[in-house]
Amino acid sequence: MEYESDKVALEAAGHLFKKIGNHDPKTIAKVLSNGKSHPLIKLESKDLGDEGLIPISMAFKQDAAVTSLDLSSNKITHAGVTELCKSLESNQFLLYLKLDNNDFGDQGVVPICQLLKSKKCVLRSLYLSDCGITSKGVALLADAISSNHSLETLHLNSNRIGNDGAIVLSKLVVPTTKFKNLSLFCCSIGDPGANAFLSILEKPDFEKYPLITLNLKGNKIANLEKINKIMVNKKTAIKNHKLKMEAQKLINEEAEKVIQLRMISVHEEVERKIKDIDQEHKKKYEERIKDIDQENKKKLDEKIKDISHESQKKLNEKLKTIEKNEESRNSEFGERLKEFEKSRKSSDKSSNGSSSSSKNSLSNNKKKKKYSDSIIIVIAGDKAKDKEVLIDYCMSALEDCKIEAENDFEKIFTGIIKIDDKPIHFTFVNTSSDDRYSRLRALQYEQADAAVIAFTTFDRVSFEDIPFQWIPEIQFMGKIPIFISGMYPEKRSNPPKSTDITEKEGRENSLKFGASNYFEPVGSDDIKDYIDMFGFVIPGRPAQNQVQTIAPNKFLFQIDNAADINNFAIFLTVDCPIGQNAAIYLSWAPYQNWSYLGYLNSKKPSEIFTLLHEGDKTQILGNRTDSVQIGINIETDQEVESKAKTGQYTDNMIFRSVDFKQFAFKMCHNLVNYILSFQGSNGAPNNMVPTNTIDKWYENFQKKIQKDVIFWKEN
Repeated sequence: MEYESDKVALEAAGHLFKKIGNHDPKTIAKVLSNGKSHPLIKLESKDLGDEGLIPISMAFKQDAAVTSLDLSSNKITHAGVTELCKSLESNQFLLYLKLDNNDFGDQGVVPICQLLKSKKCVLRSLYLSDCGITSKGVALLADAISSNHSLETLHLNSNRIGNDGAIVLSKLVVPTTKFKNLSLFCCSIGDPGANAFLSILEKPDFEKYPLITLNLKGNKIANLEKINKIMVNKKTAIKNHKLKMEAQKLINEEAEKVIQLRMISVHEEVERKIKDIDQEHKKKYEERIKDIDQENKKKLDEKIKDISHESQKKLNEKLKTIEKNEESRNSEFGERLKEFEKSRKSSDKSSNGSSSSSKNSLSNNKKKKKYSDSIIIVIAGDKAKDKEVLIDYCMSALEDCKIEAENDFEKIFTGIIKIDDKPIHFTFVNTSSDDRYSRLRALQYEQADAAVIAFTTFDRVSFEDIPFQWIPEIQFMGKIPIFISGMYPEKRSNPPKSTDITEKEGRENSLKFGASNYFEPVGSDDIKDYIDMFGFVIPGRPAQNQVQTIAPNKFLFQIDNAADINNFAIFLTVDCPIGQNAAIYLSWAPYQNWSYLGYLNSKKPSEIFTLLHEGDKTQILGNRTDSVQIGINIETDQEVESKAKTGQYTDNMIFRSVDFKQFAFKMCHNLVNYILSFQGSNGAPNNMVPTNTIDKWYENFQKKIQKDVIFWKEN
């Protein structure tokens, strides 16, 4: 067997094969399948036959790591060759295969050709000497080799292929193939077959052909010596070319060394000269710089002296101006302070009857609200752009919108939104996100009825800042309703990215953060719905949305200090399902009787209710307690309609429940006092009272009730 890497001839290759010994095929197959590499395996003359080749073929099918395999003289037929070639189609290790002296004939060449045509075939050398192959089998081999890109060596010694086979094989000698070695010893080839090879060998460009070895010994050929001479000359030329290349390589290496040494010498000389030049230039530059520095220093000292003198003069003048301004301001402040003290004393004397209104005024002299139903809403959040867009929506939705103040830390604007034809005045305050103004923001939170936190729906960081910064900052100044507004919902990705906040996630997490509700406006038309989210609003008080859930369909608002409340508004925070309504009820302490007020639904999302109707005072009002409860019950359309038909609907007129025990006592006490006033009058005996006395008392009592429904509580 011949190897290109070490130029070992076939005759000397046999001793390189490792002998396994006299073991049965199954044991041999087991050794081949153990995963270890076996470069050279020699199994010649083991009498394996087709049956013994089966386990060995299976081992190669499992990628046995064998580089060279010798199966010569093992009585292998075409059936065994077929089984072996099938297993080698997927093997990536076998490079050299020797099947000499196995009489499988042209029929066995067929599976070998299929193996050579396989794209996974990696065979480099194939030895088929004395295998009963004819020109027919050679034709099949030539066709397979022409499409193969790995085979370099083919031995067909002692096969009677004749001139026809030689002519076919000569066509493989082309410059585009890898085919290098061909041995046709004793193959019954004559001059016609040899001349086919000679015509190619005599071509002027044959030196460029890859064929190196052509063995035609043992054949009756007249021009055999000429053919051998051409092949020897080519080998000599190749050898000389290699020697020339090696010599040129050595020359180049030596020249490179000489050049490197020369370059080092030149480099050192250049560096030395540069160093000398640098030293000389450095000395000159240092002297020049020293002269320039001294000159500049002198000029600079003079300039500084002039500037210092001028600056000192201007500074003194500035200080004098500041002192004068300070004295003027102190004087003005003292006068204002005296005026304030005088006005405060006079205000204290005249404010006994109006203390409740002064308590409701803002501590920072904020402008008085234009309407009694006024609500202050503070807008906060990370990004100024989010708040600006929300403000644009709000200003477009407001009637009579006015900008009251605008500076670095806040923007205040006011306006009206009509709810059921009743004007409600809103004041919006946009706060700065800058931490420098955190204390100013705190003052706004303290005066607000509610707060709105805006964030970007495709920026998770701005949303995660809400529970860490904004909600704690707002709640620190008091418990007011907080609403979260997601801006730019139309710019969310579809499907959502990891940085996006979906509407469901925003709503669920907002409730977890402690917010009252969540909203995503996309225009000014959504702002009225947005404002309707504030739940329960009493003029002059912070908006309230701390609802208690009594049952899945029952909710309750608690209102303290309610004796002086005249009206209130209730807003739906979410849409009611179709066919359902939010029925509103009221009860005064001790919460024994409930009055039906009305209902809300998707078509009627808000309502303003009056606690005391000024045009109807014939009703007897009982104890004006300080606590009231507003109940909300989810009811069907039929239930709401039945209340309207039975007269339970009071047209928004609420009458407080009467403490009848106290009223009866007061009424009887008033009657007795009235009767006793007639005792002994007009000369009548002490035990005699005129019969019309009770009629007069009743008429007087009715007049007092009509004039003041709670006059009886004052005595």
